Amino acid sequence: MANVFTPLSNEHYAVPRAQAAFRKHGTEKFVNLGDVESFTLTPNITEIERYSKEYSTRTLARSDVVQKDVTIGMTLLHMTPLIKSILYMADDESVAVQSAISAGSATFAHVEAGDIYSLDAMDVTITEVTAGSTTLTSPADYKVDRRTGFIEFLKDATGAVTVEFTAPEIASAAKRASFGLMQTNGVRGELFLRGVGDIGAQHEVRIWDVELRPSGDIEEQGGDDYQQVQITGRVYADGTQAPGFEYGRLRAIPRTALA
Repeated sequence: MANVFTPLSNEHYAVPRAQAAFRKHGTEKFVNLGDVESFTLTPNITEIERYSKEYSTRTLARSDVVQKDVTIGMTLLHMTPLIKSILYMADDESVAVQSAISAGSATFAHVEAGDIYSLDAMDVTITEVTAGSTTLTSPADYKVDRRTGFIEFLKDATGAVTVEFTAPEIASAAKRASFGLMQTNGVRGELFLRGVGDIGAQHEVRIWDVELRPSGDIEEQGGDDYQQVQITGRVYADGTQAPGFEYGRLRAIPRTALA
């Protein structure tokens, strides 16, 4: 059968591709969110309805929208400090600091092969390990993860074991990130999505006020593929925007080159 209506142009097909950036409230710069596997907007509509009894069966006579909001969902792959802070609901500006330890010492009783202990210091250098009058050596008797300060003993020890060590000062200028789990209620700010696909029309999405949080489980150990993180965001209305644009704005991007 012949077409009834003229087919639309193939230019209206689309394969969505985009880049996203986020600006925390109280800051000026946007931060690139990197590889975005997926991005969704989910409108949430609440209505009240009246089914009239003026008919033989209750019949929908009226409905009115009494509440509207929107949530977003993202799947991200780049584990940047900002994304980690969203994932763990933490302050992304928090850093680890440490005072220099020139003569640290820790003693452990009843050490057996396979026991693991913490020296409660970072970037440690072991100066001596003794069990009574016996000096223990690495890697025969123990091994240490210097960055975290954990030490594992590989043999049973006779009597208490004393570990002597040093550790350097770590200043905030080193910017060694330190995330407090569930430290915040989420990361709130402005989200910008810019279409970059070659197929279909391009547009930008601007969401003025969204609070980002993790969605579902946080995978710390899994399969052999790249880690993906699921992020959800509750969008808040911005009353300073023009009427109808309080939640956000979608704006077309022409493909023609600027002069």
